[in-house]
Amino acid sequence: MEKRKKMVFLVIGILLCIGIVVGVSFALWNIRVTQKSSNQIKSGCLNLELLDETAAISLNEAFPLTDKEASNLEPYRFTIKNTCNTEVVYDVRLEIMEVEDRLENKYIAVSIDDEPKRLLDTLEEVTPIYDEKDYTPIEGRTLISSGTLAGMESKSYDLRLWLNDSITEEDDVMEKKFISKIVVNASLSQITEYQESILNGAYPVLRDNL
Repeated sequence: MEKRKKMVFLVIGILLCIGIVVGVSFALWNIRVTQKSSNQIKSGCLNLELLDETAAISLNEAFPLTDKEASNLEPYRFTIKNTCNTEVVYDVRLEIMEVEDRLENKYIAVSIDDEPKRLLDTLEEVTPIYDEKDYTPIEGRTLISSGTLAGMESKSYDLRLWLNDSITEEDDVMEKKFISKIVVNASLSQITEYQESILNGAYPVLRDNL
């Protein structure tokens, strides 16, 4: 009888020891650490202004011009201003409105600043993005591709449009109309100038993830 009691106490003691060991082991392997500070994401500023410095182009009763004659035309001067501190990449487009008796692009010559003229139909075609009441563009053409503006920087351009001098009497240009608007499409630059210099030096680069 005495032996049996000792055996029961021994078994109970062993079970208690096992329980304590398991409890301590579980506690040791389940330490939880919580972040004290809060995670925050703040996106960069992206805002441009398009400023008209002259009146829009208006060529009523237009006729074909040579390149020299066209260089004397009063240009449409506009300025793109980056009002934020973040560098941006931008494209300048000419978006063309659909109108009855629209003048075809192949008859229109385009010049930006002092660059040689180009025919409008040879420029890269892009999907129009500008749309408002009473003005729905049917197509867009890229005038300037991948321009950049640093923070608070601005750039000005002179645009000239005219009827190309290659037009002949057989071409269907009489009593036609052409209406267009300048549209600037911009996005944040993914690598800053400082980061680009690090990249060229073969050091690790952190990119802006916005």
